[in-house]
Order: sequence, then structure tokens, then C-alpha cells
Amino acid sequence: MILFCSVLVLTLIMIYFGIKFLIKFLKAKEIISFPVQENEISFHIPKKGRYSLCILGGTAVNNLSVNIYSAVTSKFVVLTESFLKYKFNRSGKLGTTYLDFDIYEKGEYLLKVNNIDSLSVKMSMLKSVAMFESNVHRDRIVLLIREYSSPLHFIYSLLLLITGLGLFLLNIVYLLYTMGIIVPGSYHHNV
Repeated sequence: MILFCSVLVLTLIMIYFGIKFLIKFLKAKEIISFPVQENEISFHIPKKGRYSLCILGGTAVNNLSVNIYSAVTSKFVVLTESFLKYKFNRSGKLGTTYLDFDIYEKGEYLLKVNNIDSLSVKMSMLKSVAMFESNVHRDRIVLLIREYSSPLHFIYSLLLLITGLGLFLLNIVYLLYTMGIIVPGSYHHNV
């Protein structure tokens, strides 16, 4: 009975943290979203931290060249390509994370898309499908800046949640077995 109670507590803790991390991942705060355009976009970063530049309207992105720099100091922000370009859905639009960057000083920043005419966004990431697709029209592409959500934390939260639920169900079956409600071999049918 002590083993049952300790495993039950462990599974409830795993389920709690799995749900908590999953909600945190899915509720990354959006800073600004705007259509792709040649003009510089001004936006405010409320706190220092890690952020992501996402593309809404497609998943396969080619030839995107973007600069982000401080409006005050004109210092450029270092942009790195996302390690795992996870997909998400926002208001019915398919999106993907594309670039990640760190902000060390809160304040006003400017974003400039450099090669807007050579930008190519397609709906499918599969090369065999994408070569037959036409590019998504530029008016349907939206850039989104949001707080960074680590894909590894997402995987970790799913593993916690699934393992916790599995152990919880095994605990329930064990409890029913010890109470005599489930008897092994009692479910055979005579044909």
C-alpha cells in the first residue's frame, strides 16, 4: 500500500508539471505581428530575454534576410536560425519559428526585411511537395515576434505528461486488482 501511495503521488506530480510546462510552452507571449513589407518596423521589447521571429502563412521559408537593431544605439541584434523549427497554428494560420535572438536591453527596436522580392514561403516543408507548390503570396505572409519557447521543453513536458498518465492508469489497474475487482483470466470467452 505504501508503494501504491508513493507511485500515485509521483504520477500526480508528473502530470502536474507536464501540464504546467505544456501550458507555458503554448502561451508564449506575442510582442508584435505585422505583414511582410519593405519599410522598417518599430516595436518595443518589454524585457530582456530570448525571443523568436516566426513566419505565419507557410512552413518552408527560403531567402529570408532580416536585420533587427536598437532604435537608440543602432546596435545590431545577433540572429540565429532556430535549432528545431517547430510548427504552430495561430488563428487558423500555419506558422513556423525561423530565427531566435537574445535581447540584453529592453526598449525600442527596428526590424528591416532586406530581400523581400526573393523571399519564398511555401506551405509544405517536404521538398518533393514544395517544388510543385507556388509561393504563398506576400500579402498572406505575416512576421511574428514572440517570447522564445524551447522545443526541448515541449518534448520534456509531453514525456512527463504521458509517463505520468500511463503510471496513473497502471496504478488504478493495480488497485482494482488488489481489491479483487479485476481477476486475471476471467475475461475468456468460450466459442
